[in-house]
Amino acid sequence: MLQLDITGKMNKMLNKIAKIIPETSFKNKLRCFYWNNFKKNNFKIYFRDRLWQIKCKIGKFKFYENPYPYFLDVKYYFRHYKLKRGDTVIDAGAYPGDFAMYAAKIIENGKVIAFEPDRINYEKMAANIKLNKIENIILIEKALYSKEGLINFSDKHTENSSINENGEAKVKIATLDKELKRLKIKKLDFIKIDVEGAEFEAIKGCKKTI
Repeated sequence: MLQLDITGKMNKMLNKIAKIIPETSFKNKLRCFYWNNFKKNNFKIYFRDRLWQIKCKIGKFKFYENPYPYFLDVKYYFRHYKLKRGDTVIDAGAYPGDFAMYAAKIIENGKVIAFEPDRINYEKMAANIKLNKIENIILIEKALYSKEGLINFSDKHTENSSINENGEAKVKIATLDKELKRLKIKKLDFIKIDVEGAEFEAIKGCKKTI
């Protein structure tokens, strides 16, 4: 598959176009035209501008935002474990929902407990889950950590949102041990943690579970 990375002069031009064209149905049609055109020609595109953030379909799933195909390369996580029907899966740092939805489809009657602390990301992911009519994902608006409470957070509303002592926002944090107890879940099969540098703290909060 040909990979086309739009950068440099082309990216600057797209940035200018995105700023000039108002947020209307016409702009959305432009987004869809380019996305579908490249997709039909079997291109793998990395669009880096909001002009391309559209309601689209990637693989088997639909997304309201972030149509980046490399987000769906979730099979990397299953090099050492193959999900099966009935599994219980944790997804920490779940936005935009690609991993959670992929896992939810495989485990069928199992459960995915997904944690996403960024309020906007949480709402977008909830919309993506609803759009795909997936019912076995429990989405929790908290960050996994080594303790409970509130913490400073850099809410960039992207996949790069993170716990940050200089962050202006406050988000809820929770330990996986206590969250599983609250949900009355006694068995886990797989844990995926991608929390922008706070992985060690998240692991400290699931000692009993592990």
